[in-house]
Amino acid sequence: MKKPDAERRRISSTMKLNALLVSVTMLGMCYHPPQLRLAEAVMASAPRRPVGAGPRAMLPPSKELVLAATMENVTGALDQALAKKAPRAEADAQLATLAKTLDTVERDSLASFAQVEQELTARQLPPLMLERHREAVRDFQAKVGQLRTDLVAVQGARSTAARDALTERMRALLASNRGAAPVRRVDPSHLPVRSASREPMAPALDVASLSRRLATLAVAARTRSSSARGGKVSALGAAPSASTSGSAAAAPAGTAAALDADLPPDLAATEDVQLTPAVRELAASLGNSPVRIYNWVRDNIRYVPTYGSVQGSELTLVNKQGNAFDTASLLIALLRAAHVPAHYVYGTVQVPAAQVRAWVGDAPSVGVAQELMATGGIPNVALVAGGTIAALKLEHVWVEALVDFEPSRGAVNKQGDTWVPLDASFKPHTRVAPLDLRTETDVSLQGMFDDIFAVAQRNADGSVTQLFPDYAQVKGLEAAQQAMAQLSAKYPDLRLEQLVGGVSIAPRSAQVLDASLPYDVVARGTTFNALPAGLRHTVTLRLYANEFDRAMESPDLETTLSLARLGSGRLSVIYAPASAADAQLIQSYKDAHASSLPVYLVHVVPQVQLDGAVLATGSVTTMGTSQSWELTLGGANEPSSIPDVYDIPAGSVSVFGIDGNGLTAEAVQARQQARDELSVAENMHQVALRYFTEYDQFDEIIARPLGVTKLRLPSAGLFAAPLQVRYLFGMPRSGSFNGPMMDVKHVLVGVAGGTADERFRFMSQSGVQGSYLEGSVIDQVFSRRQGAAHSTAQVLIDAAREQVPIYTLDAGNVAAVLPTLQVSADLRSELAAAVAAGKIVVIPKYAPRGVVGYILQDRETGAGAYMIDSGANGGVGESCDQQPEPEPVRVPVFKILAYLAAAFIILAMIAAAFGPGTQAAEPALAAGLAAIVFGIMLAPSNAYAAEPRVCCIPKPVPHLGGNLVHNMCADVVPPNDYPGNDARVDGKNFDAFNALERSLWEAKTYNPANCTSKFCQEKLQPMWYAADLAELASERAIAHKCEYSFGLAAGDNGYALAMSPSIDFANVQSICLQP
Repeated sequence: MKKPDAERRRISSTMKLNALLVSVTMLGMCYHPPQLRLAEAVMASAPRRPVGAGPRAMLPPSKELVLAATMENVTGALDQALAKKAPRAEADAQLATLAKTLDTVERDSLASFAQVEQELTARQLPPLMLERHREAVRDFQAKVGQLRTDLVAVQGARSTAARDALTERMRALLASNRGAAPVRRVDPSHLPVRSASREPMAPALDVASLSRRLATLAVAARTRSSSARGGKVSALGAAPSASTSGSAAAAPAGTAAALDADLPPDLAATEDVQLTPAVRELAASLGNSPVRIYNWVRDNIRYVPTYGSVQGSELTLVNKQGNAFDTASLLIALLRAAHVPAHYVYGTVQVPAAQVRAWVGDAPSVGVAQELMATGGIPNVALVAGGTIAALKLEHVWVEALVDFEPSRGAVNKQGDTWVPLDASFKPHTRVAPLDLRTETDVSLQGMFDDIFAVAQRNADGSVTQLFPDYAQVKGLEAAQQAMAQLSAKYPDLRLEQLVGGVSIAPRSAQVLDASLPYDVVARGTTFNALPAGLRHTVTLRLYANEFDRAMESPDLETTLSLARLGSGRLSVIYAPASAADAQLIQSYKDAHASSLPVYLVHVVPQVQLDGAVLATGSVTTMGTSQSWELTLGGANEPSSIPDVYDIPAGSVSVFGIDGNGLTAEAVQARQQARDELSVAENMHQVALRYFTEYDQFDEIIARPLGVTKLRLPSAGLFAAPLQVRYLFGMPRSGSFNGPMMDVKHVLVGVAGGTADERFRFMSQSGVQGSYLEGSVIDQVFSRRQGAAHSTAQVLIDAAREQVPIYTLDAGNVAAVLPTLQVSADLRSELAAAVAAGKIVVIPKYAPRGVVGYILQDRETGAGAYMIDSGANGGVGESCDQQPEPEPVRVPVFKILAYLAAAFIILAMIAAAFGPGTQAAEPALAAGLAAIVFGIMLAPSNAYAAEPRVCCIPKPVPHLGGNLVHNMCADVVPPNDYPGNDARVDGKNFDAFNALERSLWEAKTYNPANCTSKFCQEKLQPMWYAADLAELASERAIAHKCEYSFGLAAGDNGYALAMSPSIDFANVQSICLQP
């Protein structure tokens, strides 16, 4: 008997992990120069743009950072000693030792404080700074004094009760030293990456019901934007009110709506109808003709089946897609720019089934089309005749324009005489089939997968090793090159749309307007010149000063903004200096090239900004204080959204990126051209835009071979240059900026069609692909090598490459495996809770580069969390050095379309090897393989950066491993400043670093005795030699740029000579001294 889907997934969890890990190995293939040239064969390259700077000066960590870190270590050890409850003699001895260490740290800290006071005096900073400094010193001395007194008392306490009371008091004081907000662990019942599934909402079928619907939505909108919580609310931030009787919305000062306030309402700009220069230019280029304007919008804007205003006219114009509301807004904007009065009409319509299918993008069935509309929030109901769906009734919006209809039907527009209905969103979309590579080429990846799975080690404890990712990468690259070469020879003028497929819109040829709509109107409801607030999607930000205020629902700041007004704009949180004195202190440390800032001296004010304009302001706080921000997405017909919470240290530069209904490359390029701003905030905004755009574009490719249709629903995340803070007893002591990060807690997608297993596979693939982008896009924007930033997917890549066991945890093995994982106790508790809640966990035994990454996944829906151990569903950029202020970079030109070709080719070959109808040994491979395979292709900007930024400051990192044949041992090359560790420079691990000689060393070892199989000797070993040559060349280039010497230490002379005679080498026979 066939097992249910859930049972089959449980049985095949190891197979799915194998699939995931093999797919991870292929991420790097499209960054090789040959693959870039293949991509360019389909899409012409964009002009190059210089972006980087040369090597940085090596700045050591400041004394303040070192002392703060030492204090954290000492107080942490003291807390553990107090909690241990060891025998009294042993405990007293340990406490006495720690007390002496505390005395030393206190003495050094006071000396550091004295140095800061000298700096403040020497720089002639305002007296206010000295007052704050001395108050902080007094507070520090009082707390350390209390701790020392209690340490003496606890050792002398006679009774167990007195000792326990003193211990608890000390532990409470020590807890305050952490200062930073606790890591917020993921809720297994509310995973960040999830699909939306909703039953259709019945549409209103008469005018009275339509009025009640709008009234209900208006109440919901007022509730979302109200200030009932008592926080500070900016009038600029609140969604402007709009009347359904036809009056225009109140417009913020300085906007296009305010400038057009003297116009009639049906000619004026509104929050959704944005009369931008681009809109006016387009209307003029179309001769201000109602017919040509209508035809242009109909022919060029792809329909998205969602409900409510999401984009507004400006973003819809550049994004070239939108729902009925957004398409109507663009059409009205163009008509009003052409001085043609126009307004919205809201009602219920009936559309035949065949037309519904074509409307939503040539859906495979009307049932899938209805499911998409329901998921998008459109109220609809099916009309069934003879057991099949004959038509849909749905609530809809269209446009009426006052045009010169008699007798030319709008062709000659002199004086308007008729309100003509126009619906530019309603048109058939024809799906264009992609090329079938199974018949167009003779290239296959089947042999590669057979090789990999023949040697992959599936262990009894649920772990997988021996995946040899470099082999998959090399073979995948070769196959992609061969396929592209064959296609290019067969189709010399091959276009991207021919290769990858998509949807097309047949242009409207009529040169006059129709007298009626192309469907039946069931109920014609309200008309309005400005959309009411209840029909808009919104984002609300709330700032809480502390957890008590959160519990009392009393925000310090609250602001609501419509997504239409936001468009592709930058929604940021900036902490401005609270006074001229604060600004002066920050500048003085920046001028002194300090590596950190004494943040306890600086007061800042949180500001919510839209493209630099202040929307709302919070209360003054000390820089470095952890602040809690809530982000809530709301919208018409949307279920209540659970707020996503982000803890941000005051002083950080943060951007909240939002993807309403999908972003296109055109929208990102338009933003970069229109606002080429050199600022950290704009850098992070570009990270957000590119992340969501790449996510959306590659989700489209993923969905096609799985037989599902995907729909982006409003999603959001935090993209920040966070202030890294060290604390002294709860006081922010030192702060610096040393790398960007992202935390995307709200990724919502609609998935229609396909079987339950196909939807599960899509969510799995999409989630891991998105995880890879969380590191990849940071590397793109900041011109770093791919793989430098950390994300869950990158952690799995590193673990697979270094043969770290990677586990799939479930109820069957969690008790045995969990204690063996090298992770924190808090994380173990989270993983145990997730498994108890029915989730599966994918995690390596330890973090190859010091950052833990893991996946929590719902075994039924495929929803997941792709976490790094900071508690973020996201990624973090690898830092170069510490700075008192984040440094902006010139962002490379965005170029993704060229990589769609390469992505499609690899996906098609994977589908051919493991798709429906094949006899693959492990068909579950397809579910994981396509998930990761695209990530490395999504960073064209790195390939076109004229001079990538080089980070020359060595960092000690854990030694990367190897396998039983290749580089297994911890390499020893004396003298090494980081014994037992690697030295990481510019994203590459070197085996030894010596500062005195300014030298970097790489060590390579082989053990031929363990390479006896035909697969190892004929396929792996030649590949390793070639890969080592390429790696040595790359490392030598880094060493040269950073002005280091570079040498190779080899385990035998033959191998050393095979590498390169131009690289210095040492024959180190004892190279494997350490396991």
